[in-house]
Amino acid sequence: MQKKIKNREALLSHGDINGRKIVLDITEKTLQHLDAYERIKSIAHMEGDTLCIGSRRWDLSKKRNVYLLGAGKACNHMAMAVDEILGDHLTRGIAIVKIKEDTDVFRKTDVYVGGHPLPNEEGLRACKEIIKLVDSANEDDLFIVVISGGSSALMSCPIEGITLQDEIDTTDVMLKSGAGIYEINAIRRHISAMNGGMLAKRIRERGAELIGFGISDAVGTPATGTKTTRALPWVRIRPRLRRHVRSSAITTLQTVCPRALLTT
Repeated sequence: MQKKIKNREALLSHGDINGRKIVLDITEKTLQHLDAYERIKSIAHMEGDTLCIGSRRWDLSKKRNVYLLGAGKACNHMAMAVDEILGDHLTRGIAIVKIKEDTDVFRKTDVYVGGHPLPNEEGLRACKEIIKLVDSANEDDLFIVVISGGSSALMSCPIEGITLQDEIDTTDVMLKSGAGIYEINAIRRHISAMNGGMLAKRIRERGAELIGFGISDAVGTPATGTKTTRALPWVRIRPRLRRHVRSSAITTLQTVCPRALLTT
């Protein structure tokens, strides 16, 4: 397994060497245990044509297509684990990552480098490919979706009437205003065709099945905030974005398709 701490030798070259070694050993072991690839591999495997996740089973021989979709800062390892587990049972995968890593190895998954914290064109292109896949699906298809922190920016797909530049400018304004992640995501949910349950809703409307893996780096807090947040700097957000947010404020969707949502 690849070492997590890249500058270990430099850190051990001075100071209290023995003390530093103890701290580094504990940190390295903890990071290895939390590795997204290892966590998914520890709970999911194939038995012939059957996908096993925990105590649940899916007979993939009965599926027309099996798709892998993912986004987030941990998506490299999450998607790589699922891609490896499924092998030839995977029809196609699309992963949106923040950084391509030299250790990334994929068989059937296309990797796109999205923008974080500001969305970019490549992330939008990936989302359009995802929408094409979803819109061609039916009740015999299975989607496995891996989501981690950063996905709301990386998986950028503005709704009709809003441009990518609008979303970039809005995110930039909120970041500079000091808005927290719950406040930023409250806006993103209403101007995105992917976030806030919109991707899951789209899959459900096609009758397809969804299995979701979620990893959150927000310690002690839910992946999506439910608390009332303070007022955002509306006066600086473009008028047409304000209209979209206000018109959809009472219809926030946090839906998932039936059968299984697994959080690790």
